[in-house]
Parts: sequence; structure tokens; C-alpha cells
Amino acid sequence: MHRTAALHPVAVALASALALAGCSGGGGAAGPGGSSCALPAATSLQVVESAPGQGADGVSVNAAVRIRFNTCVDTPTLAGAVSFRRGTTAIPFTQAYDAATATLVLTPAAPLALSTSYVVMVLPTARGARGEPFSGWVLGFYTRDAPDTAPPTIAADPAGGHFNHPVDVVLTCADEPGGSGCAQTVFAVNGGAPHPYVGLVRLEASATLTFFALDGEGNRSATGTGTYVIDVDPPGVASVFPPDGATGVALDAVPAAAFDEDMDPATVTAARLTLAPAQATGAAYEPATRTARFPPDRRLECGTTYTATLDPSVTDLAGNGLPAAVALTFTTDPDCVEPVTTASVTDGVYAAPQQVTLTCTDAGGSGCARVVYTTDGSVPAPGSGTVVEGAVAGPIAVGEGETVLRYYSVDRAGNREAVRQQRYSVSTSGFTYVATTGGLARGAGVVPARFVALGGAGWTSAFHRDPVTGRLWRATERGVAGSDDGAAWSLTRLPSASGGRMLPARAVWGQGSLVLAGTEEGLFRSVDGGATFVPLLQRTVDGYDAWVTAIAGDGKDVYVATSLGLAVSHDRARTFAWTIADRAVADWSSTPTPATCSPRPRPACSAPPTAARRSRGSTPAPSPPSPPATSAPSR
Repeated sequence: MHRTAALHPVAVALASALALAGCSGGGGAAGPGGSSCALPAATSLQVVESAPGQGADGVSVNAAVRIRFNTCVDTPTLAGAVSFRRGTTAIPFTQAYDAATATLVLTPAAPLALSTSYVVMVLPTARGARGEPFSGWVLGFYTRDAPDTAPPTIAADPAGGHFNHPVDVVLTCADEPGGSGCAQTVFAVNGGAPHPYVGLVRLEASATLTFFALDGEGNRSATGTGTYVIDVDPPGVASVFPPDGATGVALDAVPAAAFDEDMDPATVTAARLTLAPAQATGAAYEPATRTARFPPDRRLECGTTYTATLDPSVTDLAGNGLPAAVALTFTTDPDCVEPVTTASVTDGVYAAPQQVTLTCTDAGGSGCARVVYTTDGSVPAPGSGTVVEGAVAGPIAVGEGETVLRYYSVDRAGNREAVRQQRYSVSTSGFTYVATTGGLARGAGVVPARFVALGGAGWTSAFHRDPVTGRLWRATERGVAGSDDGAAWSLTRLPSASGGRMLPARAVWGQGSLVLAGTEEGLFRSVDGGATFVPLLQRTVDGYDAWVTAIAGDGKDVYVATSLGLAVSHDRARTFAWTIADRAVADWSSTPTPATCSPRPRPACSAPPTAARRSRGSTPAPSPPSPPATSAPSR
């Protein structure tokens, strides 16, 4: 409950009488110290601030009273002019005067009583240092009802860190609501002598700051600590990989730079490193080794000289950047031939468990480095598969049931072959076949634990034979299917950007681990031999998607024919340029003449077919019509 401190009747009467007497008094000569007063003169001496404030409630029993005047005080006139009372009882106190701030501090000789009203008076006999008259002043306040046992809290801003300039630290004390309030804050630098906090703490060099606060009841906060590192020196690059001028660098090499001090991970981004010839990279920073790594989004080109440039905007923890850009040049291994892995047991149906050995051969000459495989049908990778160093992996046990073995090899030059696949069906008690809505399914044994769908990939729109791996690719109504022997096929689906359905493939092209698939929503790319695909070239003009109708390539040159123009790449489908300008959609609305269309089921006409003009998210395009019986597609 808020209470107004009651002034004792005697004090009120005395204060009023003395105030009247003060009003009739004249000026007078300046007292001692007047000539040394640094504050400006005033027409009268006045109290401009006090702590506690007038009528304050809940004041600490350990509080001192601070009274600040508008100008300097003639201190001899304070003798007998100041009183501190509880009712009619005088409170013993000592007084001190700070001339610089014209502040009078009254400190009681003992703690005040709880839940008690106090009055402080300064009589009109006090004068300013230059003789300024004073009309008198009275302060009333009320102490808190119960002891304050909760300590305050204290915080530093900034709390610590690295800086490339001197830093000013602000210490802030906070006491609980209704508490006795913050009375003092103390700090020390590097474990030195404690100092009262009166303003900013400026640190010109690296230091550790410790601090605590006291409230009005003497409760002490927990000690806070802040470490401040002042670093104005720029970082340096201790080493780079590949070394500058290196040759025979593996195609899967990851450019990296090690620094001579800790760096700010937020500044180590893919945009900070450029590779020429152009290639996108990721970025990662390892604090333990102070190393930044920039993994390319795909293998480097064989027999190619690259220049890697690290931007100076990479900074240390204090924000200092590199003195200048760091550039290095290296040349990759001339071995451009991907290795080939063969399985000792071909896919098929078996009446007994099998032992399969994978053997890598490398015609490029650098030699096989490792074989990676999975037996659960998942896409093999160093982090999600079994990695065997050398040219041979196995024997791999293939037991009862359905096993999908997927594998690839990497040679010492960094060439990685396309993912290959073998499917084994093993049962010592025969197989059970069931008809499903999606086609035929097979399970091992009389009561199979699970069934494997044997459905095909659907109608085939296009074939492509990879000149590097010999793999046969099919663009089908269910996605992209690949086969090493033309008998067993692995299917990869192509999800629509609008979600909820899979896209049919309209065109396919492959060269080693690079496989491209054309759809009604643009081009998809795989860099792991068709195991996974991501959207690459999706173009929309006025709501119309670029329907890919054909793909061709040779070496680094790739050509993609679409309903919105021709896209050309000269860097193995890393980047594309559109070489034929888009036609206005209004022109497509006209009916094309027979002379402008080819006789294919999906003609490439002046106006794209209705499905090709469809925006993503609308009704799915109809499947292409069945071709003549003389060229029946595979299923």
C-alpha cells in the first residue's frame, strides 16, 4: 500500500516559521568556498533532486539521504540547519558535501526502523556559496514494511566477445519490484582492485571484467564475468588445399583454407569462394582446425586448370577481414574415365542364398580407390552405405527374401561411376505371386513376410544409350528407368514442383554419372547415375512451363529443346543459356499449320500442346497416345 510520509506537527510549524523568516532575509556576503565554486550562480539556492524522493514509500532501512542543490552551498551555513527526525526523536547522522555536484549526503548512524515515517529538514539559514538565499526544504519518506532479503541482479552490455575497437561496457543493476533498490555497483578489471561503477567502463585492450551489485539492504548479487578480446590484427591464411600450383588433383577434391586464428563462421559462406571455370560450392567451417571447406556441388572436370579465389570479406571473430583476396591455381587429374564395377552374381531368382563379390576395374589408369554399396535398395553414399577401400568388396551375403544391391566405385582420380543395381530373389521354398492394383507382386516362401512389386515403368517415350557406361535409359510415364543389361530395370520417380504427383519423363540423356530427364515442368538432373534427381531448368513465361521435348549432348555440350526455346550448356549441364527467344503466348494461341509440326505423338509445334502450356498445379496432362504396334514400347 502506498503511504504519504506524515510530517510531525512541530516540524511543520517550525518549517513554516523559518520559511517566512527566510523570505524576509537579505543576501549577505558569500561564505567560504564561494570563489572556488565551479557551478553557475543562481538567484536563490534550491533543492533540485533528492533520494529518496518526496513521499517515497518502501525505502530501505540502510538508505542514506542525498540532497542535490542547483548551485554551490556555503557549507558553514549548513551547521545547525539540517535535521533528521522520526517524530520528535532526532536521528543521529553524519553529513558529507560533494562540491562538484552540490550534493549533501546524510548517513544515519544506525539502520532505520521498518514501517516508519521519517522527516529531513534544511532550514532557511542555509545559503548559497555566493550568498544566494534559501527558503528552506522538508522531505518526508516511509521505510519498507519487511526486510528485503532478495539480492539484485546485474548484467553487462555487451556481455563479452571479440571486438576490433575499444569497447564501452554498461553495467545495469535491477532489484525486484518493491525491493530496496540498487545501492551500488562494483567492478574490477583482470582481477585488480574493485572500483565503484559511476558510468561506462572503457576497455582499450583485452580484459576480463568482474562485477556485482548491492541493494539498499546490503544484499549482494551474484558476481558477473565478461571476457572482452580486443583484436585489431587481420587474420591470415596458414595453408590452402589443393596447394597452389598442384597438378593431378582428384576430381572429388574439396578446396579448403586453414587460418591462423579463429574465424567467424557466419562469414564463411559459399559466396566467399569463387571457382573458375565457374562451379557452385557449399561452405562449412571447422572451429577445431580453423578450416573453411568449400565442397563443389559435383565433381570437378578432369584435366582442367581451376583458379579458386577466397574473398577478403571472410572475417575473424572480431570482424577483421583478410588483408587481400587469396587465390590459388590447381589442375585436376587427366584421367577422365569412370571405373566400372561388376557383380559376381547377376540379378535373378535363386533357390539358395548367394555370395556376391563386387569387383572394380579402371580403364583410365589411376586405379580403383573404393567400392560403396547398400543391400536395402537405398542410394549408396559414403555416409549411407558400406565403404570398402580398394577394388574388391565382398563376399556379400544374400539371404532368403528380396535383396536390392546398389553399388558404385570411385577411382583414385575421383571419377565416380553411375550407381548400378542387382535385384536378388531367394527362396528355398518357392515364391508366392499376388495380383495388385499396381500390377504383379512377388514374395519369398508360402507365407511371405513382404511382397515386392514387379510392375513395369509404363509407356516409354524415349531411349538413350550412354556411350560411357553402356547403360540403357528410358523416359517412361512413371519416371526414368535404367538398365545395364536391358532385362532388369531400376526406376527413379520425378516429383512435381506442385506436389501430390509424379511426373512422366518425356526425354532422357546420360553420360556417366550425369543423367538428365525432361518433363512437362522442365529439366531434372542427376549427378549420381540416376539414383536421385533434382530440378535444374524450370522456366515459366506468363504461367506457361517449359516442356522439354528432346535432349542431346556430346562431352561438355548439352542441348535441351523445350516449348519455350532452346537451352544450351557448355559445362556439362552446370549452367544453361537460352539461345532462342521466347515467342509471345498470344502467338501460341493460334492453330499451327501442319507444315510446322513433326508427325510425332507429342509434336514440337509453333504452338505447344495444351498440356505443355499448363501451369504447375493444374490438372495433370493426359498420357501420350499408344504408338503403332510395330514400335511397341517396353514395360
